[in-house]
Parts: sequence; C-alpha cells; structure tokens
Amino acid sequence: MDILEDFLDKYDSLIIFLRFSRREIFDKVPENFLLWEVKNADPIRYDKYHEQVIHSSVILGFSYLENFLQEVIRRYYIRFPQALPQNRQIKYQEILAATSFEEIKEELINREINELFYKGIAEILEFLRTAWGYSIKDDVIKTIEEASLVRNCIIHNQSIVDRKLSIKFSYEKGSKLQLAEEYVHAAGITIRDFVESIFAQSKQKGIDCSL
Repeated sequence: MDILEDFLDKYDSLIIFLRFSRREIFDKVPENFLLWEVKNADPIRYDKYHEQVIHSSVILGFSYLENFLQEVIRRYYIRFPQALPQNRQIKYQEILAATSFEEIKEELINREINELFYKGIAEILEFLRTAWGYSIKDDVIKTIEEASLVRNCIIHNQSIVDRKLSIKFSYEKGSKLQLAEEYVHAAGITIRDFVESIFAQSKQKGIDCSL
C-alpha cells in the first residue's frame, strides 16, 4: 500500500456517508435508530441530521487531505534533506539526547511541517508550487481554500460564517452555513483529483510514497 491508496481507502468511503444525508434515506431509518437510549430523548430531526452528516463529511474529508499533504512534505524532506531551511536551530541538549543523526533530521522535519501547517492551506499549496515545483492550478487552490475556511467555521465558529470566509468567497458574514450535498461532492472530486496529481508528481520526483 502507498499513501495514495491509504488516502483513497478512507476518502472514498465518505461518498456513502454523504449519500446518507438524503431525505429518502433518512425516512427509511427505523425510529429507534434516531433515539439515544436515555429518558425523554427526542427523535432526531431531519434538518439537524442532514447538517451533521454534511458537516462531518467536510471535517473528515479535509482531515484526510491534510494528513496526505503532511506525508508528502515529510517524504519530500527525507528525499531532499537539503531543502530543509539552513537557519533552523536545534538545542545542544536535543542533539545529545538523540540516538542518531536520523532522529535529529526527523525532529527538524517535524518542526518544519508543524510550522507550515500553522499557515492557511492556500499558503501551503503555494509553497508546494513555488518552492518545490508542483503543478497546482489556481482554481484548484481556490476550491481547496474555500473548503478549508468552511471547515474552520464548522469547527471553530459554530457553523457561522466568519470574516475570512465572507471576504474571500462572498458568504454572508454571521449567517449560518447551509451546505448542500452537491457542494461537498463537487469540492470532494476536486480534492480527490488534486491528491492523485500530487501523488503522481511526487513519484516523478523520486519520492518514496510507500507505506
């Protein structure tokens, strides 16, 4: 297995999850499946069920994408350690505590990945494009950035559109996110194609993508 197969194994299963957001599926679910086994629990409403499934698909799908990109970056640094910043510092005590040079290199790589992923996804993709020569189209970056900002609103802002999303993609600031299955599906296809492209380009660069 390689990192693409690992990604697709998880990512492709989300289409089943996403399809279950539909009303006709919900209506076939036995009533006892929609109740917590606690006293006075109310049945789950379809609107809340639909929202939860859609939002969960976005969160999971984007997490899989981030994991894939982290692995690509990690493996790039392993293949091309000279790409690590020359001014990155490591404490003397950490050098003494390390059991090998490989352990030190792994620590430096982890620091680079952590620092990079504190930035927005658009900056990460631009880094791959400008610093390492990956071919990534502007419209793909835009789609992935929108999905990232949507995910952030779901996780960090109670699914309310924040300033970043409203400015970048003309969502109404302060409004409740209303995501359709079609939006998630279309963004998901773009992300899937993007991952396959990045994987192919990584192989061409001689990067080991096996697990």
